[in-house]
This record gives sequence, C-alpha cells and structure tokens, in this order.
Amino acid sequence: MVDRFARLIRQLLAAALLASPPAVVIDLLGLLIFSAKGLPERVREGREASFLLALFLLVYAVCFGVVCFILRRQLVHAFSRIDEKLIGDSFGGFSARDRLFCRAMQECAAGEVRQALDHFLAVQDYELNERETGVLAFYIGRCYQLLKTPSNAAYHFQRARKYGFSKLYALMFEAKCCEQSADYDRAFSLYEELLTMELPHDFDHIYADIGFLFIRQERPRDAAHWFRQSLEKGKAVPYALSGLSIAALLSGQYQQAQTLRMRALINGVDAPEEYKAVYDRTLAECQAQHPDWDWTLPETAPPEADVTVPEIPEEAGAEPEHLSGTLPDETAETGGEVQESDGLPEWDEQLPEWDEEPPVPDEEQIPDTDAPEQQAEPEAR
Repeated sequence: MVDRFARLIRQLLAAALLASPPAVVIDLLGLLIFSAKGLPERVREGREASFLLALFLLVYAVCFGVVCFILRRQLVHAFSRIDEKLIGDSFGGFSARDRLFCRAMQECAAGEVRQALDHFLAVQDYELNERETGVLAFYIGRCYQLLKTPSNAAYHFQRARKYGFSKLYALMFEAKCCEQSADYDRAFSLYEELLTMELPHDFDHIYADIGFLFIRQERPRDAAHWFRQSLEKGKAVPYALSGLSIAALLSGQYQQAQTLRMRALINGVDAPEEYKAVYDRTLAECQAQHPDWDWTLPETAPPEADVTVPEIPEEAGAEPEHLSGTLPDETAETGGEVQESDGLPEWDEQLPEWDEEPPVPDEEQIPDTDAPEQQAEPEAR
C-alpha cells in the first residue's frame, strides 16, 4: 500500500510539472493585460500583490485539474496497476507510449485481446529500455497465446526472458504454449526447469499441469503420478482430483473415476460445469473405444447426481443411514466401536496399479440363450 501511494504521489508531481507551462503562459498574458488596462477597481490599494498571487494560483489549480482529468486513467493505473508485481515501474509515466501501454493493459483485462495486441505492437515503435522491452514482449506473447497462436507466443516469451522479465512466469507460459503446439518434450523440460526453482503460491498448480500434459498424450499412468504428487503436497487439490479422475477413466478404472469425480466437485473444482462436460466426453469416448471394459457401478456406489445428505429418521434414538464417502467427518461403525474415518480409501487402494488390465464385466451375469452349454466356460476364454 505504501508503494502504491508513493507511486501515485510521483505521478501527481509529474502532472503538476505538466500543468506548469500552460499556467505560466496564461499568467503572463494576464500580466500583460493588467499592465495595459490596469487592475480592477475592486482591488484595494496595497492589495495588488495578494490579488495577483491569488489569481496566479487559481490559474495553476485550473490547469492542474485539467491535466489530471486528461490523465485520469494513468493516475488510477498508478495506484492500482494490473500485474503491478510483474510490470514494476515500467510504463508508469504520462508519455504517449505509457498511455498506450496502459490502454492495452485495460483492453486485455476486459477481454479485448485483438485491440490490446495491436496497441502493444504499436508500443514497440517507441524507444524502450531493456526492462520495458521484456515486459512488453511478455504481454505481446500473452495476447498471442489467448488468440490461439502458441508458436508466436512462445517466441515472445523467450524474448521476455532474454530481456530480464520474470523467468518464472515466462517459463510457465512458454511451457503451456509448447503443450498447445503438441511439443510435449519441450514442455516437460520447461516444467522440470521450473521445479528446480523456488516457486511462489501462484505455481501450486504446476504438478497438476504436468499431469494434464501426460493426459494429452494419453499416458494415464504417468499423469496419475504427477496428480498424486500434487495431492501429497497439498497443492491445487481440486484440480489434481479432477485430473486423476480423467486418468482413471483412460485406464478403465470406472468406479475409482466416479469416486474421484465426486471428490473433485466436493472440494470445489474451478468451473465445475466445464469439468463435468470434459469428464462426460472422456467417458463417452472411452466407452466407445473399449466396450469390453467394465463400465458398471456397484449398488453401493455414489450416484451420478449431486451428493445428498441422508434424512434423519423421525424415530427417537434412531441413527441415520450411513453413506460411505459423502461427508469428510463421518464415522464407520465396526464391531460395536466407532472408529474415525474420512470415508475414502487410501490412494494406493483408490486406484490400482496402472499395469493391471482394465476390469471387464463378469460373463456369468450375461445369459446366453442360444448356447446354454457354453455358460460354464468363461474361464477358458
């Protein structure tokens, strides 16, 4: 907060300097007029100096107010800058290039990415120092990434690192661009380089990001390893649970996938409707490609719909029906003793080793009316 006020004061001082030339010109014109025609009759003798000083200050105040109104966006930007930790003191003045950069930042934040890119590219025509060149390259790359041109974006993220921009953020977004371009080896090497650094909380999702990198390659075993890493470290838990559910689907572990899906929703995964849509599309594709896998759920499995809390029986002293895996603080009754349980199996039990074959339906449950004598031969197959 102190830094923001200091930056705002610096900008106000700059505005005061900009207001000085027009105020001086107006004051000089006023002096010429008063010299030719004299002071107003209302001015008492001996108060001429006070009148002129008050008039000069009034003219300057008006000029200062006009300048502040014209540069109001820059003053607001100085106090509450978008991405101020990344931009720092770059583009913080009232010059044409600074105003253009400020306008591009506001357009980018408002979702007007194409207009923002045009203005960022226009800033390149001005004289920039090394730090400003790196900042500008990063935001040009960010616009290209949002416009689905990852190859252009990756080039500008590399330039941003070259000119001293935050290496962490430039590497992260470059890795995502490589992932979008299907350059998975390059993306993984960049992620590995990030893992060797001291990462702030903004990068808690990196383990799950690597997991989704392997999901794109249809390598659910490797993806599950990184999702589990994220869960063990307590980082981006809902995000990792959602990815682990997709990995379970790709491995044919439908029951585990349903449990993980429920956990991801309970833990507040971002954009739940979008996640549900991705999960359902993945499930449909897996069922179409692998009809021989077991896609049934046991009767005790949690329903597909939202989690519901069981109603408390009206009879006095009666205990509510226990639903396994619905609430984190529920207890399991065993042998007359109540033991604490989180209602969910351990990770190693939740998802079997990925080397195991996906489960297939029990063939004994499928009657064969055409050849009843073959019903006793499932093991031979």
